Amino acid sequence: MNCPNCRHPIASSEVNVQKDIAHCSSCNHVFKISENIEAAEDDILLESFDPAVTPDGVHHEIKSDGVYISIKTGSAKTAFILIPFTLAWSGFSLGMLYGRQILSGEFDLVMSIFGLPFLAGSILLIGVVLNSLAGRATLHLTNSGGTYFHGVGTLGIKKKWRWEETVQIIDTISTVRYPGSGTRAIKIEGPSRISVGSAIKDDKVDYFYYALRYYFDQYKRKKYIY
Repeated sequence: MNCPNCRHPIASSEVNVQKDIAHCSSCNHVFKISENIEAAEDDILLESFDPAVTPDGVHHEIKSDGVYISIKTGSAKTAFILIPFTLAWSGFSLGMLYGRQILSGEFDLVMSIFGLPFLAGSILLIGVVLNSLAGRATLHLTNSGGTYFHGVGTLGIKKKWRWEETVQIIDTISTVRYPGSGTRAIKIEGPSRISVGSAIKDDKVDYFYYALRYYFDQYKRKKYIY
């Protein structure tokens, strides 16, 4: 068993099963054993984790400026369904609302305002299609912290954190509307809680989670990750 605070191995003499508590001699942290059983199972999996062994669709590379992990979030199946729908939606709605104005050379304020929701919907659909075709989630990890990016090309969402401010990294499922529904995401807890990986499919989230845990543990033990 490792300490949930500093990851230092807990000596058997520091464990009191009857009182359900354990003490870490390294950081002086006291915690309940029962609340850390799942964490202990995670530790076992983490010990055998090798970030260089990646599942299909995941790229791991160590460069001079840090560790790069890239995961394709797009889906050809989703794109195949959305492309015809997007073309039909955008072509019909925008063609009817704005195409006539362009062809006639006359501006219609009412029709233009009425068409704004359809224009916004078309832009949203095009963004989803582009993400389905070329979307990627990327981690750039350095000795001081990390950067998470999800998007297409240079357009997307970027989040940053520092290792020295990070308390823990947990795998969560956020419930939406009703129990059993929700999105799996990885939470990086520090001064604020940063959520990453919600766009990644389940078969790759495990790798994403353990890679973050692996390099965070490297930092806590050595103060550097590569």
